[in-house]
Amino acid sequence: MTREVSAAPPRVRFGQIAEFRNGLNFDSAGTGQQVKVAGVGSFLQRSRLDDFSDAAIVTVRGEVPEESLLKDGDLLFVRSNGSKDLVGRCAVVFPGSERVAFSGFTIRARITSDDVDGSYLLAVARSELFRRELHEKGAGSSITNLSQELLREVEVPLPDLPVQRRIASALRAWDDAIDLTERLVAAKRRRVREALRLLVFGNRPAEDGGLSLAESRVAGTGRWPMGRIGDFASEKSRLNRAQRPLPVLSCTKHAGLVLSREYFGGRRVHSEDTSGYKIVERGNFAYATNHLEEGSIGLQDIVECGLVSPMYTVFEVDPVRVDRHFLISVLKTETYRRVFEMSTSSSVDRRGGLRWADFAALPFALPPIEQQRRISAILSVIQNDLSASISSLDWLRLQKRGLMQKLLMGTDPLTQTSEFRSE
Repeated sequence: MTREVSAAPPRVRFGQIAEFRNGLNFDSAGTGQQVKVAGVGSFLQRSRLDDFSDAAIVTVRGEVPEESLLKDGDLLFVRSNGSKDLVGRCAVVFPGSERVAFSGFTIRARITSDDVDGSYLLAVARSELFRRELHEKGAGSSITNLSQELLREVEVPLPDLPVQRRIASALRAWDDAIDLTERLVAAKRRRVREALRLLVFGNRPAEDGGLSLAESRVAGTGRWPMGRIGDFASEKSRLNRAQRPLPVLSCTKHAGLVLSREYFGGRRVHSEDTSGYKIVERGNFAYATNHLEEGSIGLQDIVECGLVSPMYTVFEVDPVRVDRHFLISVLKTETYRRVFEMSTSSSVDRRGGLRWADFAALPFALPPIEQQRRISAILSVIQNDLSASISSLDWLRLQKRGLMQKLLMGTDPLTQTSEFRSE
């Protein structure tokens, strides 16, 4: 009869199953062969590279060594980058018959063992467990430069080949679901932007440009009178002098105002003394004064009363004239982010950022309140639909991380090996 045996898979050093090579270095003095080069920018968010039509073409000194050309199934790691988060990121490459080298900012790993499934190894190399071990064997909490020596020493869980293939197959199913949901989210984001463009900025096509263009687009609808934000909004600067134990909020680019402790994983990142913090009531707006050009502005609709850093600007609007959800929808658009960016650059305030006086002077075409509410209601429906898809995507990613951990630790039924015994 058959029984299932579950155990943690054996671990081998990466250097026992693969060989490594640093990428190609080149400079403007090269007069030899030309070759396409895959660099860090080729796989920032991608796990598979099979289209090199946009890859840079460089001229090297002399001939391109055969060892510097990629082969199908090679793994490519980011060796160094200005962003520490990218160091150690991995993708599998399939250049086919095309001659493609890899840049000096990357390391190529080539499997040398017949007992390894490439898709399984890619999944391991992209897992949190792998990155955690890289960090532990590297410089501690972070690594700034990956080396071949470090990669060779990292331990890889290596179950039997059939188990590797089952794991790879299961993870591909999750990846397919995540990829599909990511595309759905991207499409719904475009729908939100398009709805805003049609409902708020008119039906003129989006264009690149600065403040004057953005301002003309706001005013160019020709439907609503042009004014200034200060016409319907006023600053609030009430401080928490009594040190009331109110929740502290942070402002993010995408989500607006959020609870600080939740956003930072339970850590307290604010000062214990909150007497200098500003009070922001439900219905107020707040923005990060020195980071508004990133789009860090939000409507406080989380708690009755919260606190924000003294570095934030808080304001309220006239509720008779302004639908708050309409206003935040417009202020969170890319058009207004550009307005903030240009206004911050042109501000003469030596303290930096965009202070209230400059913010209040920004142009804003305000429709009648009933029209704002109708637009807001439409945007709310499609925004909620987008939020639901984002939640699904977050859930899929979370589930995959959990599944990955079970698979690599050998605690999931998929990792069980079968053996026969006689009784």
